[in-house]
This record gives sequence, structure tokens and C-alpha cells, in this order.
Amino acid sequence: MWFLSYCSLISQDKLPEARVVYCSATGASEPRNMGYMVRLGLWGDGTSFADFREFLGALDRGGVGALELVAMDMKARGMYLCRTLSYEGAEFEVIEAPLEEKMMVWDTIVYLCYYLPKL
Repeated sequence: MWFLSYCSLISQDKLPEARVVYCSATGASEPRNMGYMVRLGLWGDGTSFADFREFLGALDRGGVGALELVAMDMKARGMYLCRTLSYEGAEFEVIEAPLEEKMMVWDTIVYLCYYLPKL
């Protein structure tokens, strides 16, 4: 998963005028997964946090309350939408499905993420 975040960071750096939409199932509940969301303006110049590490440290110290405040602020500024689904009455079954060869693009993605920044 970190390769996808890395590729996202590279793309955002190389394409500063590109519009970005971040989609995450764990962004607000797992703030360490927000590291690639650099354009939200939650850390860096003009904020209370010099970098993501400092932002993450503050959230870790603040606990769930700090996460709620960040989510509320993001919602108020129109930066965050969230939807919680109810699992009441749901039943789950784990089924393993092998991927077809044509779906095995991971090696290509890793290759591009490694060599693209060197261009």
C-alpha cells in the first residue's frame, strides 16, 4: 500500500496544477494513512504543523478527540465527506478468488513508481 501513497506523492509533486480528489476508507480513523494527502493543507506552510510527522504526533497525543476535531474541521471547510454503513443483520463469508494473469499489474506499478521519479 505504501507504494500507492508514494506514487501519489510523486504525481502531486510533478503535477502541481492537477486537481486531486482523495478517497480513503480509513483516512479519519487511521491518520497515519493520510500522509499522501498533502494538498489538504493540514500541515506545512501556514499551518500549526511543520510537516506530516508533527501533525501525526499531535493526533496521537490528542487521541480520538483530536481525530474528531480534525474531521469536524474538514467537514466544515467542505474538504471531507463521510458515510457510515450499518452492518446490522449482515452476514459475511470469506471467499478467496485468484486473480487472472492480466490483472497482475503490481510488478509494473512498482517498476513505474521506482523509475518514474528518476526521469
